[in-house]
Amino acid sequence: MSINPFVINPFGGLTLVTGLFGVFGLGGFILFGYLTSRIASSKGRDPTGWFFIGAFTGLFGLVASLIMLPAEYYETGSSRRPPTS
Repeated sequence: MSINPFVINPFGGLTLVTGLFGVFGLGGFILFGYLTSRIASSKGRDPTGWFFIGAFTGLFGLVASLIMLPAEYYETGSSRRPPTS
């Protein structure tokens, strides 16, 4: 039994059903989650939380993990303080 990936659109025409995981499928879900968690882990962030961020948001989560600053930047007592006058 084969599954038809097309459904009738009530507004006319056929629409491709991409499913829960979008265009990339389950492999993309896992790939974006893995890449995002590895990048976040290298910057001192929680890899489990960032895995799910990357898995559910895809490319947006991956870009966010690339541009975020390392966790050490936000630690209290950092040597990067504004000069006092």
